[in-house]
Amino acid sequence: MVLKKMLVIAWMICVGYTVWAYQSTFMLYGNIRHDAIVTNAGLSGGIGWELSSDSMGFTSKWELRNYAIGERKVQFTHMANDLPLLADFYYQLEEGYFWIDWETIYAQIGYIHLSEGVGNHYPLWIASNSSAYPAVAIEWNPVHWFALKNDFVFIRPDVADWKTDGNAQIAKTLYYRRAAFRPWDFLEFGYEEAILFLGRSIDPAYAFALFPYQMTQEFRNNFKEAPWREAINDNGMQGLYLQLFFDPVHSWASVFISDLSISKIWAPNDKIAWNIGTQWQIDPRNSLAIEFAGSTKYNYQRHSLGIPPYAYVRYEDQTDLPIEYNMIGYKYGPNSGVVNLEYRFHEGDYGLSVMYEFLVHGTRDPYAQWDEPGGSQPDFTYFPWLDDPVLQNNHTFMVGGYWNIHPQASVRGSVGFTFCQNYGLEAGKTHWLPRLAISGQVRF
Repeated sequence: MVLKKMLVIAWMICVGYTVWAYQSTFMLYGNIRHDAIVTNAGLSGGIGWELSSDSMGFTSKWELRNYAIGERKVQFTHMANDLPLLADFYYQLEEGYFWIDWETIYAQIGYIHLSEGVGNHYPLWIASNSSAYPAVAIEWNPVHWFALKNDFVFIRPDVADWKTDGNAQIAKTLYYRRAAFRPWDFLEFGYEEAILFLGRSIDPAYAFALFPYQMTQEFRNNFKEAPWREAINDNGMQGLYLQLFFDPVHSWASVFISDLSISKIWAPNDKIAWNIGTQWQIDPRNSLAIEFAGSTKYNYQRHSLGIPPYAYVRYEDQTDLPIEYNMIGYKYGPNSGVVNLEYRFHEGDYGLSVMYEFLVHGTRDPYAQWDEPGGSQPDFTYFPWLDDPVLQNNHTFMVGGYWNIHPQASVRGSVGFTFCQNYGLEAGKTHWLPRLAISGQVRF
């Protein structure tokens, strides 16, 4: 009898009944994937739970995967030893965070998939290419024409080695901030910035700075004889964006500039990324979009050989990982350019899309420092972008779609291929890469 009551209570919670003004949802999902990151076809299956009210909630998702990330096969040793049938699998926290949504504030804390930057496919600041980040994200919208967004991303915590009193792991943290202004419905513009620093997870001088991060960094480090000077030299990035909403056309432009200092304000900047695009809603069912993004050769790198690696990547000591997985921002990394054409159709519970992407890149090394080995900072008299003698060209064709089978069940998928010319920057070498993504989800 007791067991029966427990089962009834569990069922009421899982199917989404309102209990004490909270809505609870249980979900099961699965994926098949094969692309530039998962180079050998991989499987994943997950379980999730959402608990929410009108103003707050909690989300948690766990996955079981057998992905190989690039050429690296991830394996959980204990699972392989205790459950031989699952030897090729590992589990991962896909995401898990608590959120609040009050009148002027929306905040999340936990493991979050972040995407920061305008555009459809190539956000310049933070892209959700890899797993979720441990982070705190806060958006404040005090008036209808202004919003402030702040992300505190704790990429890696600091760990002390108790045997040697040294650091077994150095903290790596990224703060991102956006100030958005929308004086009219058709116009939005804003300022974006980020500061990447090592050796500490929390830096109050940046967290509470009313001035731009780069100005705060300059104040703390570059006044050589000042009594307040600190022995830090962090990596600061700044940018601007613009969006236009002339129904039925949405257009945008964004720029990301690294290592912009007072001495370089009027000089041509050679560490820059950009994203420009437009989307035309032809009618309620059909849309067409074009997007152009890229980055110069030395962007996302730090400026000196003599300081720690401040590369704008998640794992600077894992250079064998695909750049598309490891970049924090623009996923194709430095010394690249990409054009994307996409047509979308949707009708009721189903939709289709057709996409062509052209990617060109030369040598991409976000892990290196700005200076050439053994030399000094290059003095460029040209725009350092795609100037290699051999460039790799990728042509990607994809067809995708979705079908909401039921209000609580859906499937999505895409299939296509990438044809590579000068593969691996070897002149004349070609390569075909199949691309497949299928996912399904059921909610209770």
